[in-house]
Amino acid sequence: MREQPDDYSLPSSAMQQQPENTPVPPALQRIASMLRLTGLATFWSQLALGIIALILLVVFAISHANRDPNTQGGGGGTGFGVFCALCGLVTLGIGIYWAFRYTRFSAQLKAANTAKRPSKAETLQLLKLGLITNLVGMFFTILGSGAIVGSLLTVALEATQIGPFQGRQFVNSVDLFGVQANIITVFAHFIGIIAPIWLYSRVNR
Repeated sequence: MREQPDDYSLPSSAMQQQPENTPVPPALQRIASMLRLTGLATFWSQLALGIIALILLVVFAISHANRDPNTQGGGGGTGFGVFCALCGLVTLGIGIYWAFRYTRFSAQLKAANTAKRPSKAETLQLLKLGLITNLVGMFFTILGSGAIVGSLLTVALEATQIGPFQGRQFVNSVDLFGVQANIITVFAHFIGIIAPIWLYSRVNR
């Protein structure tokens, strides 16, 4: 019989002697439960935050697109910021799917057939990919935040220097939706980073 992939609590030599169907070891049950609970918490938290951030970003983008390009000022920084923010949200969508995979993975760890249980290395690889996904998403979102804030700061400075009635617009409340959307997305990615780091420390003990 081929070597079993379940290497959480038994050395490979001992696993080769295990029957095809064995009870799930207590250590593996704990890991599976942590994966499931953490995956569910991360999934629903990121999903809720992602929906809110998407709505705010869409409102901000529509408001920006409907303005007179001759009076809005700020250069092209806002467009680049919205693009990066969308990249961050797309990456967040991948992170949400990855959080859902944690729950599916936990069910596989509890499989009665030891041949169907993922190995410890496969579990750690799953967590690494989840961590990398959210780190990339946070990078794009922070980049977008910097571009949007810089563009809005330019608008505010221009309005202050030339006066409010000289053809330039002030920064209004809708402009802050873009900033808030990015802050929420960063927080969602932060949750997606903390979860695999904590799980990694539990699995790799």
